[in-house]
Amino acid sequence: MRRAAVAIGALLIVPAAAYGICPRPSGQYGARYGVVAGTYAGRGISPGGGEFVTLIETAGAAPVSLNVSGDVFAAAGKLAIGARITLFGYVRHAMSGAQPPYSCIE
Repeated sequence: MRRAAVAIGALLIVPAAAYGICPRPSGQYGARYGVVAGTYAGRGISPGGGEFVTLIETAGAAPVSLNVSGDVFAAAGKLAIGARITLFGYVRHAMSGAQPPYSCIE
């Protein structure tokens, strides 16, 4: 499976790595990342220009479309439909409530 990690300049700088495990930073109040795992179902570009990946979550039945960074979008284009993936999104503070695009894929 292809893996990509990117830095989100305004949110949190994480080391970029073409292959390997996505970073899992934590802070005083807990994890500074969100994670979604499931089966890859496709990718697309919204009418507004946002890039997304569609997957069927491990615990869910319906497909879910999630905003992703350009690097994750490109990496997902090389995956076979049905591949198991995990997406990671990073925030600066655990309690921020922000929902940045997912920027790392395993």
